Amino acid sequence: DQELKNNNEKRNVVILMCDIRSFTSISEINKPEDVVNFLNTYFTHMVNIVKKYGGTVDKFIGDAIMVLFGAPISYNDNAQRAVQAAIEMYNQLNEIPCGNLKFPDGIKLDIGIGIHQGEVIVGQIGSADKSNYTVIGDTVNLASRLEGLTKLYGSKIVISQAVCDELDKSLNVMLLDSVKVKGKKEAVFVYRVDEKPL
Repeated sequence: DQELKNNNEKRNVVILMCDIRSFTSISEINKPEDVVNFLNTYFTHMVNIVKKYGGTVDKFIGDAIMVLFGAPISYNDNAQRAVQAAIEMYNQLNEIPCGNLKFPDGIKLDIGIGIHQGEVIVGQIGSADKSNYTVIGDTVNLASRLEGLTKLYGSKIVISQAVCDELDKSLNVMLLDSVKVKGKKEAVFVYRVDEKPL
């Protein structure tokens, strides 16, 4: 435990935020046990993909997953790994059994993913009773904002310039817009990633 306490540092990491679309509407028309069973199945599928690409699940926030590439283990291609994981996460959706889960009219299982890279503070953060190895900082907030933008742009995966700069040519990337982020002076360029060229 002592080792972890001294592990606080600034690090450059890639953060992937993944969220289920319309999950509130889905939850409202289902039995709690069916919602929980489905989420556990869904998370298991998603986490297996994350692990395959060397990512670490930081936390589950309701139906959302926050994933780190670059902490505690870092690779020289964290951004590439994160985007490839995102594409596979999206492609896996059809394979996930929904059990007894009912969907409202016109809604199917769908996710949005935002990915950003930048400096964060890493450490054991929490109270005397409960703490987690996690990351905090602006980078986390922007990854979350990018995930929210997937709805606006009708794109499944939205990444920042910082992530885009690290990708190789095998990935299909398209500039969407420049976005003013709360608390930042400069606009951020955001891109969509697609498995096939648009």
